[in-house]
Amino acid sequence: MDNNKEPFNNPPKNGKCVGHPTELWFPHHVRGAKVQEFRERKEKTRRAIEICKTCDVSEECLQYSLRHEPWGIWGGKTELQRAAIRVQTNVRLTRDGKIFIPGLGNRNANGEALIRQPKSLKRPTALSEVQ
Repeated sequence: MDNNKEPFNNPPKNGKCVGHPTELWFPHHVRGAKVQEFRERKEKTRRAIEICKTCDVSEECLQYSLRHEPWGIWGGKTELQRAAIRVQTNVRLTRDGKIFIPGLGNRNANGEALIRQPKSLKRPTALSEVQ
């Protein structure tokens, strides 16, 4: 079966987001950002969601993003909101992505805890550390 004919395999091309700055839907997050930077990011997110609320294809956009997009605002939902939807509906993301969920830490974009790789063994710096 041709993947391009599968529903929600491609993002809608006729959304209200067309013509707006991409940074509204993908606001840059910097850990330890200053209050003003945080407010600007929050305002961009709010503006993107407001535009999505008036869009005729927001549901199609959301459905596409649940399977294919770990980052940004899609269908009026944030990364965290979409991760929660994926968990509730058992939808699996088709690509890797990592998000930070306050109180839970780093998770993959499906909302699952990331498995930590064991730290490499510390190299001895003195002969006395070998034994």
